[in-house]
Amino acid sequence: MTTTGKRTCAGYNRRGEPCGCAPLQGSNYCYFHDPDPATAAQRRASRAKGGHARHGRHLDVAGDLDPVTIETAADVLPILVDEINALRRLENSVNRARAIGYLCGVVVKAFDATNMQQELAALRAVLARRIDKSR
Repeated sequence: MTTTGKRTCAGYNRRGEPCGCAPLQGSNYCYFHDPDPATAAQRRASRAKGGHARHGRHLDVAGDLDPVTIETAADVLPILVDEINALRRLENSVNRARAIGYLCGVVVKAFDATNMQQELAALRAVLARRIDKSR
């Protein structure tokens, strides 16, 4: 058995094996095993904070967000563009890339739907003119 000379925590994990984490400065124990009451209080506060971190969060934006009204496919495009830009500001990751790719696919479908709605409106206008002329 060789040792690297690296100091490790004097604590043990649940399986009874040595912890292996680096000890805190001036201690023989890591953050999780340190018996110091100040560290224990800090651990409790961190656990409580971590438990609430993702629950009930609200966006902290300057000004209130207006409710979105979607009546046509074209109304979806600005929302998708905003969300893609918001994703691009996040740290690069596989999930970020997947989300951006997915939203880009939705944008293409929204373009198709918008074009179809415009063509349908143009055809209706032509048909209405022909009906009016035939009367």
